[in-house]
Amino acid sequence: MNFVYIFAAFVVVLVAVCAQEVPKVSELFSFEKLAEYSSLASCFAVIHSDFAYCNQKAEEKGRVSLEDVDENSEWASRVKCCGTWNLRNCWVKFAKDKCDAKQAEQVSRLPYIFMKNLNDTCKDYPDGSDRFD
Repeated sequence: MNFVYIFAAFVVVLVAVCAQEVPKVSELFSFEKLAEYSSLASCFAVIHSDFAYCNQKAEEKGRVSLEDVDENSEWASRVKCCGTWNLRNCWVKFAKDKCDAKQAEQVSRLPYIFMKNLNDTCKDYPDGSDRFD
């Protein structure tokens, strides 16, 4: 199966899960982004099993944390936002180990690509709120 089809399917699933509008095709596949997608594809080819591992663990934690919880509650917001950052950090950990620095940075930006309103949705739990110092 072609990477573009896999990537597009992943975007559609992630967007559906996050209740966001599906991005326009022109936003996903502009000429300016083709090289970036090729670079990401090369990285995903190397970390695909790690990526799946991160997603599986995030889903398991999310289901347990949100069991019997109102999806509009403050707790649910915290779990979803901090979970997004934890998931992204898991992806980046493997990307840093197995891909080049540019590719790891591209992986780091994926949540912002998939969820356009991420900063607004998670304003109370911004990027980094998943870390405890």
